[in-house]
Amino acid sequence: MPSLCYGAGFHAFCRCPRAVALWQAMAEHWRIPAAATFHRTGSEWLAQTLCDLPDTERMELMMTLWHCWHVRNEIKHHKQPPPVEASKRYLLSYVDSLIGVQNNPGADPVKGKQVVMW
Repeated sequence: MPSLCYGAGFHAFCRCPRAVALWQAMAEHWRIPAAATFHRTGSEWLAQTLCDLPDTERMELMMTLWHCWHVRNEIKHHKQPPPVEASKRYLLSYVDSLIGVQNNPGADPVKGKQVVMW
């Protein structure tokens, strides 16, 4: 069975028109490399790319890839994939929430409450 990042996974992450559209939309907000810069050079292409990125860009790229895989699963299971604009809004909001929780672990993002320091 081919590696997730080498065979069909490479297409789902980097060559699928829906994935490329999502990458382009996210690149308007995040400093992620363009999908076209990746080449199927072996099973380690993704690991090498992630190692070379600063922490924030690594997280943003991983979130983009994670959502590309979600879209792939929707299509694979005969569901309607989300529009690129909805995916973009979702990812921006989700990452914002994650960073908020990381920066303020006492906050309750569901209720919008947090401890106020005087």
